[in-house]
Amino acid sequence: MDVASVTARLAHFGYTVVEGDVSEIEYDIAKVDNYIKSFCNVAELPAALEQVATDRVVAEFLRSKKFSGAAALGLTPSGEIKSITEGDTSITYGDGTTAEGRLDALLDRWLSDSALLPFRRLRW
Repeated sequence: MDVASVTARLAHFGYTVVEGDVSEIEYDIAKVDNYIKSFCNVAELPAALEQVATDRVVAEFLRSKKFSGAAALGLTPSGEIKSITEGDTSITYGDGTTAEGRLDALLDRWLSDSALLPFRRLRW
């Protein structure tokens, strides 16, 4: 896993990496690499987990961007409005799934340990 693969994955989701993001991506790569090795109790990252690791790095990166300010990702903090009535003022929100909520669900899925479980080894 390298910065280029993470940058390509972020571009797939519409985020353009700027020069200031590279050091944070490198940190997240090291963090995820160490986490997976520790969780699975292996010395090297299994090749089958490369894509999982890349998604975890992207999730860590996007989550830190989100916590630093939702505007960095183009998110709005309020729910999506379905309809507005001006007479007697009525606002109806959509189905409750905002862009931020969908992003949170995706990041939670990527940060889940379920994909790592088959690679876990016992410690003696």
